[in-house]
Amino acid sequence: MTTVGYGDLLPKSTTSKILACVFMLMGMGLVGFFLSQAADQVVETQEIYLVKAMHLHDHRNPVDIVREVEANRLKYKLYVVLLMLIIVAVAGTIFLHAKEGYDLLDSLYCVCATMTTLGYGDYSFSTPEGRVFSAFWIVISTIYMAQFFCTLVYAAEFLIYKLKEMGKICDEDVAMVMEWFEVLDVDCSGALTKDDLIKSERRA
Repeated sequence: MTTVGYGDLLPKSTTSKILACVFMLMGMGLVGFFLSQAADQVVETQEIYLVKAMHLHDHRNPVDIVREVEANRLKYKLYVVLLMLIIVAVAGTIFLHAKEGYDLLDSLYCVCATMTTLGYGDYSFSTPEGRVFSAFWIVISTIYMAQFFCTLVYAAEFLIYKLKEMGKICDEDVAMVMEWFEVLDVDCSGALTKDDLIKSERRA
């Protein structure tokens, strides 16, 4: 359901493969939707707690705290999701090191591969305790990772919107920058790397 797929457990019979197809298609959509909604609620609650902690000695009115959260929602959401990602990553790394016997680097590597849903399969939660832990940890970690990247995208879109609203930039400016980006993105990966910059410099 989280698209990780280590490859250590596989359906082998025809019936199990059919059931797996139905489960993956329906389960990923339905469970992903409901868990995402739940994660939004949790993050919103944590945002309020974060602002309260930041103004612990100010004795601020609860209404003022809610207003500040609403006014700076993207910023506080990014803080909360990033903090939760770090906590979840540390918890997963410690568990893998303590229970699965991996060294710290391999534990962190497995955590990063899992949280980004790559799941190479060379390292995984293989003990009975590890599989019970991973059943909850993988769902939580992948949701927070998705929330983090979604927040970054929303923040970038909001920034462009506000700059256009303030008259600092126009649609032509954005189009020009995007054209420049496409020229520099030699491998058409959607991201600029050192190799892209070197190749585009050589072409110039």
